Amino acid sequence: MLQELISHSLYCTQYIKYDCIKAPLELHSATWFKSSSNNNTVDSLGEVKRGTCPCALKDSCEGSKHSCSCDANVNRWVSDEGYFKEPPNLGITQMYFLQQKEMLDEESQGRITLGPLECVETNTQKYVVTFTTSQSFIEVPGWRKGDIAFSFRTTGEKAILLFQPPIRSNYPSFMVALTGDYQLTFNFTLNTGTPKTLVIDTNRKLNGGEWHKIWIDYNEHHVRFMINTDTRMVDLQPEEEFRAVRGQHVYWRGTNILDIYSFVSVHLSEIIKDCKPSCVPNPCKNGAYCRELWSTFECVCKNRWAHLGQHCETNVNEDALTFIARESYLKRNYISDTEEERVEREKLLGILNSSLLINLRTYDKHAFVLYANDHHNNFIHLYLTNANQVVYLYNHGSDIVNLTLEHPALHAGRSIQVAIVRTETNTTLYVNERNVTIERGFLLLDEYSNKPWTNPEMEVLSPHRPPARPTEYFQFNIGGYDPANLLRPNPDVEELQGYIGCIRGLKIGDHLISLKNMSLQNNAHVTNGVLDDCQMKCDAEPCKNGGICTENFVKQESTCNCEHTSFLGEFCSEEKGASFSGEATLQRKMVLAERVDRVRLQLAFSSNDMRRANRVMLLLQSKNDRSYYLMVAITQDNHLHIEEDREGATYEARIEQNFMDDARHSIYYSRNGDDSSLLVDRVEIPIKQTQSKALVQVQDPGANHVQVGGVNTTDPRFAVYKSYDGCLSNIFIQVNNDTMKPLEEYMLFTKAEAEMIHVINSQGVRSAQCKQFDVMPKLTAFNEPMHMNMTSTIDKTWVVDAPVRVRYEAINVNQSKEEDKTQVVFIALTSVFVIIVVCCLIEVYRSDREYKKRLERQTDEDIILSKEQAAKMHFESANAANATKGFNYKAVALDEKKENGSTKPLVGILKNGNATPPANGDAVQKSPELVPSESQLQLLSGIRDSQLMDHEPQWESLNAEETDALVPNSPDSNGGTGDGQRRWATTTNGTTGHHSDDHSDSDAELGDQPVKESAPAKPSTRKPPKLVLFADSPTQLNNHEPATVPSTPLATSTPLTNGLRPRGARQVSWGPPPPAMASVNQLPYKIDETPESPA
Repeated sequence: MLQELISHSLYCTQYIKYDCIKAPLELHSATWFKSSSNNNTVDSLGEVKRGTCPCALKDSCEGSKHSCSCDANVNRWVSDEGYFKEPPNLGITQMYFLQQKEMLDEESQGRITLGPLECVETNTQKYVVTFTTSQSFIEVPGWRKGDIAFSFRTTGEKAILLFQPPIRSNYPSFMVALTGDYQLTFNFTLNTGTPKTLVIDTNRKLNGGEWHKIWIDYNEHHVRFMINTDTRMVDLQPEEEFRAVRGQHVYWRGTNILDIYSFVSVHLSEIIKDCKPSCVPNPCKNGAYCRELWSTFECVCKNRWAHLGQHCETNVNEDALTFIARESYLKRNYISDTEEERVEREKLLGILNSSLLINLRTYDKHAFVLYANDHHNNFIHLYLTNANQVVYLYNHGSDIVNLTLEHPALHAGRSIQVAIVRTETNTTLYVNERNVTIERGFLLLDEYSNKPWTNPEMEVLSPHRPPARPTEYFQFNIGGYDPANLLRPNPDVEELQGYIGCIRGLKIGDHLISLKNMSLQNNAHVTNGVLDDCQMKCDAEPCKNGGICTENFVKQESTCNCEHTSFLGEFCSEEKGASFSGEATLQRKMVLAERVDRVRLQLAFSSNDMRRANRVMLLLQSKNDRSYYLMVAITQDNHLHIEEDREGATYEARIEQNFMDDARHSIYYSRNGDDSSLLVDRVEIPIKQTQSKALVQVQDPGANHVQVGGVNTTDPRFAVYKSYDGCLSNIFIQVNNDTMKPLEEYMLFTKAEAEMIHVINSQGVRSAQCKQFDVMPKLTAFNEPMHMNMTSTIDKTWVVDAPVRVRYEAINVNQSKEEDKTQVVFIALTSVFVIIVVCCLIEVYRSDREYKKRLERQTDEDIILSKEQAAKMHFESANAANATKGFNYKAVALDEKKENGSTKPLVGILKNGNATPPANGDAVQKSPELVPSESQLQLLSGIRDSQLMDHEPQWESLNAEETDALVPNSPDSNGGTGDGQRRWATTTNGTTGHHSDDHSDSDAELGDQPVKESAPAKPSTRKPPKLVLFADSPTQLNNHEPATVPSTPLATSTPLTNGLRPRGARQVSWGPPPPAMASVNQLPYKIDETPESPA
């Protein structure tokens, strides 16, 4: 609800103040607030930096190192205050205060004051106009159908807001008019010509400058008129009908908003767009009221005599003197004047026939204030008498004129503004808001006489009057006089005492007299006891909760009267109470005389007990043989009932309102003889006599005692009452000359004998503090015009419960007490556990990657072994067909050239084993037969399987004729068969090989193609050379014997089934080189196709 108000307002403010004495505020760390904006945390006083107060911006805080004055922790009252203006900080709902035990002591006090949330205007109105004169208006199309609604704000006493005249006779019309401060009138005419009038009286002031909403709607049977939340309805007869026709004025039609701006003429200067109050913000000073004039303003000064200027910015009461002794006073005597003194004398001399202004603050009941006279016996005299009267004496020719005016607050220490307005025909005396006038102006004597008056009995003080005319002089006394100088002509008149208190703002005619300058030239015989300024202790408002402050000017101290506040203590702020559970009773014995002549009782209570039962809060009862009692109870309807049996007559008071509303309520009852007074919540309640209850004799003699919180007695008069459930505090009882404070005695706040207190069910009585009052009454200044009072009655629906003190369980406590080794050990163990878990996860991930790599390597090896197995099968089939034709190969350097000087390109073997044929028919020279030596055999046997042909050799093409000579079915010159011959070619790494081309597609088995038998090639078919390696037995190699039978291919006959390499014969690896051999330089090879020559 608060945020809705803030968001729909032009701007809002909220005041906050903290008063302290040795109670640091420590914003952000020990003090913070919560606002209604999403429970936002506020830790500043006003719109300043977090954790600071407004004084920090100007470096005006107590102590240069502090951001708030209260943080200086000084032993005197200081305060910090500010205004919240930003929406997130507005609408404070909760306050948090942490006790700084190390910084507080018994003298520490702190008081927080939170002002109301004040919002101005609304930001939802689209078309707004301001009428600056009472004659201005706007004519718009008439209201034809639907509802009509509009808003207005004004300070006028009476005004027509809306008017729609009939277009012809007997046609409907209506008018909305403001007819009073709290009254609105709606006049309308029905179709029958019958006029109707509807008057609405509201609780809110309608001409206070605030926005008000009017809504008019109707149907076939009713017409409803609403102003804010107040509603009035008119029932229509069957023949009656309410309808609207063409009219004039501002209106809203249906749900559409009328564009008023389009109907405002540019020539109408008295009508302006928008509605910006001139009084927002308030330009008036010194508490003046700003009267809105719609386009301008007028300041109504709080003190129209002392506050001067257009904005009431000048306060003449700032110039003041304080008199703290009866003998001290201020005197100026002018006999022989200098030029400077003559100017001052002329100003003061005007007091005899000019207006006079002076302000008083005192507790005196009979005291001298001011006296002035000249050598012709012209005089004026101002003094206080009879505790509440101000007397002004002056001479009108030879007559003494007396003007007396009473004021009840004259000796209460409050500001008393005295103004005397004099003209030639009359004189008026003003004392605050009261005044009296007499038709006697000023008429001065111009001749001396020692007996000047026709009515000398009215003279109170007189100067010496010698028989002869004295020398010309003028004397002026303030606050007292010299008895040797001013005489008492009438001994029967009570002697005036010297003035004690403040005198401020002396103004004679149009001249402001400086009292401070006069005190520097004081001619009084006693000058001590006159102080500058008027700094009263009570100005700081030390008395809280409505306590009355009394100033002691002599001792420069102040005291508080807390009698009617329901609080105790020096400043009416102490609370000593207890909470009762509804089953406990506190009994306190007392001494009761034969007759009770004086009684005084005061207490405070708060409860929300909704039981429908009669409950006793306090019962003061005599023994059962006497009928006296004083009872304070709550009825079953939650009303308050106070009754006293005075042993001869019974008096009671019933206040019929809900007192079980969980708010604080106070009771003050006093009786002296037959004169009694009752105040409930500081409001006087009448006491009426009622029928007495008959006293019934019982066997139990009972006792004289006070029962608090319940009732435990055999007296049948109280049989219908039960115990009280709620809070009671600050109970004070006086019976004749005996005083009692039962709660304080039980809680050991005051010393008392233990046998005087008895508690029934002590567990049901606990120390507690009661709630605060719902609304604190605010006194209105005397000189504030009553018709300008802007205070409006608060709707009951907006009254919320009083603030509640809730114990706050701090989350962040003293670290030295909370942090220990247990927490450190727990954090360390947790950290170690987390580290171990992370390491385990890393190790699992690494092992998984290693496992996957191992599987990939095994899979690659299986593929290679499978290819090698296929090659073995191919070689075996080739040998079976006697494919004995082979090829020798030798290493060729990269830059080797042929005889014709050209370099033959190296032709690489493809993956399927095929090669590009030679580009020409050049043949290579026949190479001598090479037989491996023993060292070469040893080297061959030491080569690993993975090192055999780990790359694809590049071949040089052979001559076509040489290739034909190598056909296997042509015998050689030595008589050997071609299919049994083997030729050796030594490679650069010492290995030998033999190739047979029995099957043209035998190399497919070494590639990705499946292994299968091939048909024998035709003799005329030329096939590309193939490379197949065989290993001969060591004996043949050593003896250099030619091979006559096919050798065993370099492959094992045992098939591979388990993916592991067997330890059998060496195999040729046709796959890509392993990683370890990737960096080895590969050598080019060429095929030696030279046919074997006979030996």
